[in-house]
Amino acid sequence: MTTTASLVLCVVAAALILQGATAACICDTNTDINNALLSLKSSLNITGWTAASSCSWPGVTCSSSLTGLTLCSTAFIFGAPCVGGSLPTTTATWQYLGTLTSLVISNTGSKITGSFPVAASTSLTKLSSLTFNSYSPTGTMQLPTGSTTGYSMVLSSSTITITGSSGANIISLSASSSPVPDVSNIASLRTININAGSLATLSWTSMTGLTSIGVSSVSASILPSWTNTNFPSLQSIVLYSVTAATTFPTTWSTLTTLTAISISYCTSLTASLPTTWSSLTNLKSLNVYSTPIAGPLPSTWSSLAITSISIYSASLSGATLPSSWTQMTSLTTLAITSSNLGGTLPPWQSTTLLTYLGLGSNSISGPLPTTVIGWSHLVTLDLSNNPINSTIPSWQLASLTSFSCSSCNLIGPLPSWGSGSTPMGSLRTISISSNMIGSSIPTTWGQMAALAYLYAASSSITGQLPLTWTSTSLQGISLSGNAITGNIATLTFSSTSLSSIDLSTNRIGPACSFTVPSMLSMLKLNDNQCTGVHPNWGSATSLSTVDIGGNAFSGSLARIPSTALRILRVDRGNRFTGSLFNWTASTYLYEVRANNNWFSGTLPAFSSSASLETLLFAANNLSGTFPAGTDLSNIELLDLSANNFVGTVPLLTDSSYLDELNISFNSFTGTLSLDDSSSSSLTLLDVSCNFLSGTVPPWSGARYLANVNLTCGNDFSGTLPAFSSLAYNYLVTLDVTDQGLTGTLSTILGSTLSGGSSSAVTSMLLGGNSFSGTMPQFLKWSQLVRFNASGNNLIGSLATTGGTFPSNLWSVDISNNNALRGTVPVPSSTSVLQHFLLGGDAHTFSGTLPSLHAIFPNLTRFSLSGSFPVTFPYAWLVGSA
Repeated sequence: MTTTASLVLCVVAAALILQGATAACICDTNTDINNALLSLKSSLNITGWTAASSCSWPGVTCSSSLTGLTLCSTAFIFGAPCVGGSLPTTTATWQYLGTLTSLVISNTGSKITGSFPVAASTSLTKLSSLTFNSYSPTGTMQLPTGSTTGYSMVLSSSTITITGSSGANIISLSASSSPVPDVSNIASLRTININAGSLATLSWTSMTGLTSIGVSSVSASILPSWTNTNFPSLQSIVLYSVTAATTFPTTWSTLTTLTAISISYCTSLTASLPTTWSSLTNLKSLNVYSTPIAGPLPSTWSSLAITSISIYSASLSGATLPSSWTQMTSLTTLAITSSNLGGTLPPWQSTTLLTYLGLGSNSISGPLPTTVIGWSHLVTLDLSNNPINSTIPSWQLASLTSFSCSSCNLIGPLPSWGSGSTPMGSLRTISISSNMIGSSIPTTWGQMAALAYLYAASSSITGQLPLTWTSTSLQGISLSGNAITGNIATLTFSSTSLSSIDLSTNRIGPACSFTVPSMLSMLKLNDNQCTGVHPNWGSATSLSTVDIGGNAFSGSLARIPSTALRILRVDRGNRFTGSLFNWTASTYLYEVRANNNWFSGTLPAFSSSASLETLLFAANNLSGTFPAGTDLSNIELLDLSANNFVGTVPLLTDSSYLDELNISFNSFTGTLSLDDSSSSSLTLLDVSCNFLSGTVPPWSGARYLANVNLTCGNDFSGTLPAFSSLAYNYLVTLDVTDQGLTGTLSTILGSTLSGGSSSAVTSMLLGGNSFSGTMPQFLKWSQLVRFNASGNNLIGSLATTGGTFPSNLWSVDISNNNALRGTVPVPSSTSVLQHFLLGGDAHTFSGTLPSLHAIFPNLTRFSLSGSFPVTFPYAWLVGSA
């Protein structure tokens, strides 16, 4: 035999040995264990245990020892279903199952009958987890002894009655949708959690080891009266969504070992926090969330060693913060928010460990305390959304990093933080937006060494902005919507991490050409009084948003050297000249607003990776073709109007988000590329004053289409597409004048709109086409201002709503149609109408002619030619009509 052959045989032999070792499983090799499993299979008639190896039976966890069983589960991946039966009762069977660490009995459909065997309880000495799912053994049950380290038990939709279980090593019991058994005298039990169960049997005794009770989603008119006598080790009570109970048991004040109480969503609990809880000397944490506890807050708690009190969405009804609470020397967190806490804040005259004070969204009034010795360790102070109506004191809080007092009716002057007397050297965040300050930001604020964020939008701040900001940690300034004035050309920042400056909607200017920090991401200077040269962003390589619209900048627009550019807004009042800069490298660009400037030249190409959503270039002097290959699949707003563009219209067949398209007053040629997909979101379509031809693309899927203009220079042909059936709700203006279009008008507009139902249409200009069918009942459109359907092939008569015209109607021209008939529609009076043209040789109006001068006092044009077999009023003939 060769060496190679010997090596192959050795490898094969080793593989076979390994395979045999892997296949060996004690549940197959140990006859006693195998017989015990077969006994279970027989007793419960388990249908899924059919494989030759018991180790592969669903619900069996077995290798070197049998450790887990899931019995009678209907979920095949977790166990095997049972036809029915009872658990085996023989001691031998359970002794050989005694290595189990996990046992799950699932009895969906009540297939298992009988009791839980005593033999199982005494034999399962390794158990660490026991679960009953919809399993309720008959009679009483002795809890298994379990592992010496203890086991957890879960009851889900199950009922058990416990007896003789004081020696069980159960440490945790969770009962979900199950009556809670009496677990009195079980010293090992540490934790009980009850969910959607019953509290009727919670008056246990001798619970010497229990440390935690959690109750959720139950209804109980009275909370259990737990006492220190029966619960000498209880440390935590958690109540979640416990309804019906309205008061706290008086006996809880005896639970002196308690360290934490948490009460959430207990919507009937309207009592005040008990004054007697002052005896809970070990209490460290109290959390009350979305529970309508009432005031007053107990003033007796000053001696508590509590470290955290959090109350959210309570009903304190204007109760004040007790001054005694300022003496809780161990308290580090006090948060009472959205709870109608009222009054003024007391002075903090004693040293405390308080680091977080959050009292936002209450009814606290000013003045704010000036004596705050107890705030010496304070890190966060949040007083937002309170009617404080006072100034901010000149606190000296060396540890404070965050101060929030937005929407507090604060008034100025602001404190001189950052000065030598009040350095506030740790303060990183100041949030004072939406106030009535009425004064300027102190120049010393620019000297606060740790300042990172300043939020003071919409706070009536006036005066000059500090021009020097020395904090090297500064990251964001938001001062929009104020009345800040003055030049900012010399504005400087020491921070290299400043990412956001928002000075929008102020009165800043005229000089605004400051140097933009190199790492800035957002610059918002819009709606100010800046003129001349825009800010110098030549080194700002991280700019993502630039908004300088609503100013009077002029000159050329410098290139933004950032590939991260997303938003560029330079419209509304600016007068930039020259060419637009090259933004091909801006792969994230999605919005450019450059309307109403004096830009010239061609439109730069966009990155193929850019997800363009808004492109507004109206009223410039741009020329050439729209950049070929531009991806407009995400475009929403496209306005190229009033320029000198030539060539074909941008391709929009895949633009399913298109909302507004305006390319009017250019020299585009060719056809219009839209379809139902690209028009589904369309509200405005204006392609007027170009040289377009071909058929009008469909728009029946455009449910919200409001404004359409196809006229002026274009030469469309064919049938005008039908509008959405909802057009009567949304269509405001339609102008297809002189396009030679055809079609039945009632089909195009829809029966509802043609029949006279619309509260939206203000102008419909259909003249100079070849529309047929019935004249729409436009005099019933309540908001109509102008209607022209002259020179078509329409028939029918006209009707009004209650004999009145639309109140703002000033022009009607339905002359030169096919054969309009009926009486001349005339209201009792309308002072707005100037044009009333009904002429046409084929018309057969009848009835009495009105006294025009009385009904239409401002009429300037009137036409009523054709066959009209009536008597003319004498006033017409003498010129007094």
